[in-house]
Amino acid sequence: MSDTLLSLLTDCFFPLKLPALVKQSGLKKKQVSAELESLVSLGKVHALALNPKKQADLSYTALSPLELTTQLLLTQAQTLGKATKPADLQKKLPAALQLHFDSALTGLIDAGQLHWLPKAVPLLQTTPPRPRDLLLPAQRRALKLVLAQVNRLRAHPCTLEDLLDWLDNADPALPAVEALLSARLTPNQLREWYAADRARSSTQMIPLLLTWRRYQSWAGGAADLQEMRSMMEALYNAGQVLLEPCERPQDLPDEERALLIPLALGPPGHAWCFMEG
Repeated sequence: MSDTLLSLLTDCFFPLKLPALVKQSGLKKKQVSAELESLVSLGKVHALALNPKKQADLSYTALSPLELTTQLLLTQAQTLGKATKPADLQKKLPAALQLHFDSALTGLIDAGQLHWLPKAVPLLQTTPPRPRDLLLPAQRRALKLVLAQVNRLRAHPCTLEDLLDWLDNADPALPAVEALLSARLTPNQLREWYAADRARSSTQMIPLLLTWRRYQSWAGGAADLQEMRSMMEALYNAGQVLLEPCERPQDLPDEERALLIPLALGPPGHAWCFMEG
């Protein structure tokens, strides 16, 4: 008879009350009560008051309080299915088990069944954290806006999921993302293009349109005209680039006119060179 009750309590995930044990064992209530008392005295079964308002209303389990707390804690985290504050998980435990929360939590983390998500307020989740998990909703919205803007010029649009996979170090082929991130214009890149064009030119000044064509060929759809103009203007203001003014900008085609850089005095610049030294 003891073996029957012990088997029921061992196999059952949750603690069982006396009526449930009577029903499942097929034994009489007095028999079950006597056997439970014996098993509790031997330390094979634990009697817990899971409801603090009903201390006499006991539940029985073959698990130790720590083992039971560990199982309940993991189940709660899995049921929620999202990163959660530790205090919120602790509150979901029966009061009689809350004092075992810290030990159960440590055990689950050490076993790799729960993981910390390192945010401003650390959270717990059942899956290992990914870089994407650290993004705030506002940051995701900002990324969507950026992608919507650059994808208008890309031959192969990059989706937000593509970018998140790349952030997570996923292994699928992501040429769109790699191109997007590798096509960032730098002063060194401009200097390299200038040197190549200067070697072929009879003049020191290189048309901005020619540099823009090189940028488009290098970056594909990720080439950003405003980015190039802004960088060129910043280099000019810093005294690193010399710009040649265009006397009649109104006569230029629209594409060239869009590339013009405003100068401190006079007409805008349409050709450029790096300052020597």
